[in-house]
Amino acid sequence: MDLRFLVKALFTVVVLLGATALAIWTYGPAWIAPAPDFPQGPGGALAFVSLSTQLRTQARQLARGEPVRLTLTEQEFSGVVSSALLSGWRGPGDQPKVRSLLENGLIRQEMVVRFQDPAVPERFRGPVGLRVWLEPRITPGAPARFRIVRGMVGRIPLSAAAIRRLSQASGFQPAGFDPAEPALVLPVESLISENLGRSFSIREFAVTGQKVTLTVALGTR
Repeated sequence: MDLRFLVKALFTVVVLLGATALAIWTYGPAWIAPAPDFPQGPGGALAFVSLSTQLRTQARQLARGEPVRLTLTEQEFSGVVSSALLSGWRGPGDQPKVRSLLENGLIRQEMVVRFQDPAVPERFRGPVGLRVWLEPRITPGAPARFRIVRGMVGRIPLSAAAIRRLSQASGFQPAGFDPAEPALVLPVESLISENLGRSFSIREFAVTGQKVTLTVALGTR
């Protein structure tokens, strides 16, 4: 093979790698920045007051052992998920800002995180915007499980497989994160039971429009 061709090819590769590294260094912070940033959402207090009120109107049905249907607005559900995520935060850096949005039958979970690891260059330490789209999967008697369908780091789209690999490489694993599927396993059932003073099991979970509908029954945590 022509030596000049090899040298030219090697030079081209080096130039491309250098240009890529320069682009990442220059524009990387903008690529991973939140799009857009947002204020911290409410805690779960609003949701638990709403659930308590709804349960009182269905007390007889519940006492007979029959399941009852409850609804949460987008804001109320966001507060429950925020409480579940932040109460057991194990990720790097400070606690993130989190919120949940409902769209097309899925839950869009957003976070804004600041990484403080000294190994991360100063300009890449945050804020970093993370978004994942979750599909609820409920098994009665087990913690609520939300399969990660896809995600984004800032403006960079990620597949579920890429999220799994990125989590393993960075050590970023928020409370309840299961990298095997990947999925978020959140103690929604336990939070509702603890705050309402009675043990409930979630039988069904659905996202309809801008509301979450839960079918619950009295049960053992």
